[in-house]
Amino acid sequence: PTAEFSLTSKHAIGMVSHVVGYQVHRDSVEDSIIAVLPLIRERLLKAFLVGEADAIINGDTTGTQDALANWVLRGWFPAGTGATDRRRLFDGLRKRALARASVDYAAIAASKQGTTKEVLEVVKLLDSDDGAVVIVNREQKFRMFEYEDLEGNAAWQPSPAVNGGQVGGGSGSLPGQIGTLYGYPILEENALPNNLNASGVYDHTTTTKGSMLAVTPSAYKRWIRKETVMESEVDIRNNTATLVARRRMNFAELPNPAWAEKNVAVMFNLPTT
Repeated sequence: PTAEFSLTSKHAIGMVSHVVGYQVHRDSVEDSIIAVLPLIRERLLKAFLVGEADAIINGDTTGTQDALANWVLRGWFPAGTGATDRRRLFDGLRKRALARASVDYAAIAASKQGTTKEVLEVVKLLDSDDGAVVIVNREQKFRMFEYEDLEGNAAWQPSPAVNGGQVGGGSGSLPGQIGTLYGYPILEENALPNNLNASGVYDHTTTTKGSMLAVTPSAYKRWIRKETVMESEVDIRNNTATLVARRRMNFAELPNPAWAEKNVAVMFNLPTT
């Protein structure tokens, strides 16, 4: 008999520093009728979480896929300048999917509009047998509420935790899961854009299209080298206080990226209404 061997590959995952900072004049802190610094700390941590989610979905280390300099998603925190833009921390799911496995909604809209087949069309692009989750934003979520099966019944099944008031985290549901379609968990993430062009990228001109992602969750991990540390510094010369939150981490896939496995897929050119 002939033995069969599986090849392994070295895959180095480097850490990147994610930093968010605020600077405030100390006179403003003293003159405010409310406690300003706790509010700044709260907003700083929110910016940290929003920035990480934005990078996981829309990251592009080259900064060439989308018009990042002009892109403030959903009115969230302003974009950085050049290499400091949060979406250049690491390559996100949209970039990987557009390069590996994608389907244009226009190609199926005539026969499959408003049905669960939209979800199936993007899921079937995945190669893995390890299951799939589908990521949508709020616009796609509301469209899914109207999906029907072949018998005209509502196809959407809410997660058990939704009815209890806590989305995700309940028995049988994933964190962020809002429901299921054909057994596939549906996760809501509003870092998924609603202002793309018909090719699935942001060009600062055509901003009327959305997208939907399907992911093999076992293929991707958040790698934390150093948890979030918050520090403050006073500049007595300029009478300012600076607060900075910093974390060393990465978001990367377990398989070697050179293999370009179809562990993430995207349907682009979706309507947003």
